[in-house]
Amino acid sequence: MISKVTGIGFIASGTTSGAVSCPSGTPTAVGSITLTPGKWIITAYIDWQSNANGVRQLSWASGVNPARQYTVTTSAAANKEVYQQHVRIVSTTGETFTFYGYQDSGSTINAYPYVQAIKISE
Repeated sequence: MISKVTGIGFIASGTTSGAVSCPSGTPTAVGSITLTPGKWIITAYIDWQSNANGVRQLSWASGVNPARQYTVTTSAAANKEVYQQHVRIVSTTGETFTFYGYQDSGSTINAYPYVQAIKISE
């Protein structure tokens, strides 16, 4: 049950802009999400354009607390999703997380990001 617009059960959607062009070897901002104070579950993934060379990476960091950085890396495969879910983010003042895609295929490829969070506690 949603207790109020920003209460428990509230779903925050991140900002993404469809396909994001990611040059090889350069971390590229692909989206962000702003959370109000509370405990959240964040779900984020990147669906990469087909290219089977190199590695793919999704990382994210807080603008409020730079020590809050998370990264997941996987080997490349055609149409590979890089998925990450951090089960518990506790934000006491509210904060914005920026998400970055990285790949080293040797060419520029498109990333299709998705970011969403659900509030689980005040």
